[in-house]
Amino acid sequence: WAQATAAAGFGQRAQHSSVGTPAALWVVGGVTPTSTPACLNDVWSSSDGVAWTLVTVSSGFTGRCSACLLSYAGRLFVMPGLVAADTGGLAVNDVWSSSFSDGKLW
Repeated sequence: WAQATAAAGFGQRAQHSSVGTPAALWVVGGVTPTSTPACLNDVWSSSDGVAWTLVTVSSGFTGRCSACLLSYAGRLFVMPGLVAADTGGLAVNDVWSSSFSDGKLW
């Protein structure tokens, strides 16, 4: 193993979702590791794992952690997860999708 970067652009987070597609690596959501945790709904991508680009600071879905991120048929899918990290999390059962080439519109 070789470290790609010691300080990725997406910053510190936990319980985020990530997936690789033929063209990019993706990081979505998660929770801030602070004394008042907040679920995130940002989307980041990288073609090399070193340089990360903020695709959107606020996707169409509610901020969430512990969600599943999948790639299928040219699309990214975010499934369930927890929202409202400050109260311990509330489970949801929605499904959101975006194209590989975009990641901004959900």
